[in-house]
Amino acid sequence: MKNLCNKTRPINNPYEIWGDSPSLPGWTWYVLKKWQADDDAPQARWFCLVKTPIVPEGEIGDVYVKDIKDIALATKLIKIQNIDINTAKLINENITYQC
Repeated sequence: MKNLCNKTRPINNPYEIWGDSPSLPGWTWYVLKKWQADDDAPQARWFCLVKTPIVPEGEIGDVYVKDIKDIALATKLIKIQNIDINTAKLINENITYQC
């Protein structure tokens, strides 16, 4: 399986955005790169910008996919391809794009 998300994207054009969780309100993960094609693989990682109430400007680093998927709500998932983040915020539906 080829990894279509293996190039690092700029912060304003992430592959995916995972958002607000009841257990972590105000947290948002902007997926900038996926290190592997299989997100369900053990130890699968994403390179993310993570914005929180504690660090609103965000921090960049690797995050285990399982940690995000266990916390973030799937209904808050926005998948993005070839549009910037400001355009994505205007869209009131999920964009289906799978890396």
